[in-house]
Amino acid sequence: MARAEKALELTVAAPNRPGELAKILKSLSDRGVNLRAYTAYVDGEFGYLKAVPSDAETAKEALSAAGYHFTEKQVLLVTTDDTVGAAAAVAGAIAGAGLSVGHSHGSSAGGPQALLVFNTNDNDAALQAING
Repeated sequence: MARAEKALELTVAAPNRPGELAKILKSLSDRGVNLRAYTAYVDGEFGYLKAVPSDAETAKEALSAAGYHFTEKQVLLVTTDDTVGAAAAVAGAIAGAGLSVGHSHGSSAGGPQALLVFNTNDNDAALQAING
């Protein structure tokens, strides 16, 4: 069974060079910030980190102090069973409410649950659609 909650996702853009991701992550860990979810990718000359921190305010302070610029976006964190079709069921609930997904990523460590991140055009309605 899926359960959604609101969270803040921070997106950091930084030059695409060796060690930059490690520096960003260290700036967060040095301040005691755990990441509930993250994804990183490169697009041309820049690398991007989308992270859902355990403590958004401390994460913002840490990134600013380290000289990184970031944007903020509300997302939904969805905890669901780690089974075939679980992500499809969540995406189907969002679609069934007539909503669009802006971006999504997720992961599982092979345990009983998976953690998915969704940003939609109406996160309040998506929260209701997922949680019932």
